[in-house]
Amino acid sequence: MFGRRHERQVQELEVVVGQHLGAITASGAVMTLPEATADLLDWVADERAFRPAQGDDWLQVIDDFRESLNTSGPKLRAVVTAITGSVQPLLGQLISIAPAPDGSPIYAIDASVRATLLPMLHQLRHGLICYRPPKRHIGQSRS
Repeated sequence: MFGRRHERQVQELEVVVGQHLGAITASGAVMTLPEATADLLDWVADERAFRPAQGDDWLQVIDDFRESLNTSGPKLRAVVTAITGSVQPLLGQLISIAPAPDGSPIYAIDASVRATLLPMLHQLRHGLICYRPPKRHIGQSRS
């Protein structure tokens, strides 16, 4: 299976061929919110210096988190809304994109936003680990 490192080449091929070639990085399944949160937390907590070449990867991790949050059920969303309501706007401020002279994107990360996100993501991950959905009794319908 192709990795994210091939996305740019696929995008260039799409331009040459003149048609969309489809997603190559996922099976179409959406990550669960705990998985996407753990993945995002790993990226934000990584102490290595930000490399602009990883901008697309960062954006993919952020998109995975947002998609998993949007596809989570209402009961789980109700549990995490307080913290995700604060996390979401910060994610929009984390990575900035500016055009290079050749038109290619130049990515930068806001270190202060990254530092602000870190404890919030730890709190969210802890809340997801500790979350236990309410037990249903036999014969009780799902709501």
